[in-house]
Amino acid sequence: MKDKLAIDFLVSLGTVIARSGQDMFYPSLARELASFFNTDRYLVIRYAMHAKPEFLSNHAMEEAAVSQYLDQYYRIDPLLRRVREGRVNPVLTFDELRRGSADTFFYDAMFRTANIRDELIFMLPIVNGVFVAICIDLSSRTFSEQDIFRAKLIFDTINMVHQQHVRLSFVNYGATDLKNSEISMLVQDRRGREIFRNDSWNSAISPDIRHEIDALLGTGKSGEAGIGTEFILKWSELSETNPVAPEGKVLTVEQKSPGYTALEAADLVDQLQVKYQLTSRERQIVSMMVQGEPNSRIADALEISAGTVRNHKHRLYYKLDITTERELFILLLELAQT
Repeated sequence: MKDKLAIDFLVSLGTVIARSGQDMFYPSLARELASFFNTDRYLVIRYAMHAKPEFLSNHAMEEAAVSQYLDQYYRIDPLLRRVREGRVNPVLTFDELRRGSADTFFYDAMFRTANIRDELIFMLPIVNGVFVAICIDLSSRTFSEQDIFRAKLIFDTINMVHQQHVRLSFVNYGATDLKNSEISMLVQDRRGREIFRNDSWNSAISPDIRHEIDALLGTGKSGEAGIGTEFILKWSELSETNPVAPEGKVLTVEQKSPGYTALEAADLVDQLQVKYQLTSRERQIVSMMVQGEPNSRIADALEISAGTVRNHKHRLYYKLDITTERELFILLLELAQT
């Protein structure tokens, strides 16, 4: 390993490792990563195949932006799409995803509501398709190729430390990030005895559901099945070398949430036009605003004056009962929920 900064970072992980299995593990790890990439903004989010994302730590977004994400934005989050499609890369960036997308609406919305210009993401697997994403945010620039190289250089060590935290959490019941997860989790040893059970399992899994689960476990070493109309069970067998429960099983039960929506910005603008009876000119202006175009570019494209664009926007805002572009994005995302 030739990158001295990466070596220095790995040395600094000692304080993080000391917090394995404890509540401050993920905030400590994310803070060290953010410092390594010269920022103080970070998020830790848990993603799953069926459940809504969960924030484990937030040092980047205002509470209003978090609420908007959990109410609306998550359904067009490209990370959620990748998790649900089983296409997770260990290290990736928002800018990389944006350049590979035909529609930049999500990225533009996050920039306007959360001031996120780029995000470097470490996708750390837990169990059964559940991941912890440590997201390092920048507000004014994108991550460089050297940044991404260094992230890939340290990923294996980051994941090793993360896996140690997960194992200790299962054994010691120390960390609340698994104990309080909205995803129900149970770990059994090879004889079916319980090693770990979180609070959600206690509250959500009734005796009738448990009977149904026990019947499903007999159908194979791993699998996925619906339970009633609200839940999805996933189970998998642990390896014989697993330090927590060799040849045991890990079970997760997720409550279904509305899935990823493939609606593009143009579709949402069309819906907005119909709902609020926008004129064709107003629709054109909304479409260009969504693309981040300033008044001068809109004026040039539509061959009208900048003053006329401002007048159109004033009438448009009045018609939509909003005062800012940020509220316009919120309106459009609300349409994605219908």
